[in-house]
Amino acid sequence: MNQTWHGELEMIVVDDCSDDNTKEIISQLKDPRIRYIESQKRAGAAAARNTGVAASTGDWIAFIDSDTIWYPEKLAKQVGAIQQRTSDTYSLTYCRLRKQKHEESGWENHPQRVYSGLVYEKLLFDNFIDTPSVLMKRETFEAVGGFDPRLPRFQDWDLFLRVSQQNSVLGMEEVLFDSLTLAGAISSNDRARLEALLIIHSKYLSDISKNSDLASRFLAKIVNAYLIVDQPDAAAAFLRTNSRSHTLALSFLVKTARLLPKGMYRRLWDIVR
Repeated sequence: MNQTWHGELEMIVVDDCSDDNTKEIISQLKDPRIRYIESQKRAGAAAARNTGVAASTGDWIAFIDSDTIWYPEKLAKQVGAIQQRTSDTYSLTYCRLRKQKHEESGWENHPQRVYSGLVYEKLLFDNFIDTPSVLMKRETFEAVGGFDPRLPRFQDWDLFLRVSQQNSVLGMEEVLFDSLTLAGAISSNDRARLEALLIIHSKYLSDISKNSDLASRFLAKIVNAYLIVDQPDAAAAFLRTNSRSHTLALSFLVKTARLLPKGMYRRLWDIVR
């Protein structure tokens, strides 16, 4: 509500069965631009965002989460960036952010590189678009079907992959918000990460398979995700099924992980990371 942009604005708060005082706080904000929607059954972040978009009336949409602090000029600068580029058509713009590395620790800017245009292939290699960084056309969101509620993580990555398959995006170098590290966040759930990676791999397998470097990258990501949750046998099975050639390094990694005490690979991975 502190945004410097003075155009029409609506804020839709979707309460996905929270156990705090969200409802009480929202009821105290006497602002006709705010609409509060209370879910009767917890459905997850993807479904909650889809609910919010369905209830909205604007032509452009943006997302702000509980771990996000937008700078006051965030929307104004993104709207301005879109309006200045009258010769180009962009369905989505995103900005850089300042990320808290650990609680009570330092900060770093993300992403390291910002891309514009048709970025689908680059986005397959790495998700460099953060959900609260985005301002996008509502019609584009609806055309690609919104967020996929099957995904326990990486719903944003999947959405932006589908958007970027057919649409140009505009990347902004400027940092326009802070992203905090909160305890209990879904981004710290290792099993959710594994499940989501498997779904993403399956959905985009035909394009992933066209690039050997990309295929190897996904292979390493998923094998590592299996090992983090202490499933070396599943990692080995996935490696056998999906590797086109004998991957010595990953095979050695899986064999080594089998010899480690339960939970040791996860602890070692934290140290390395």
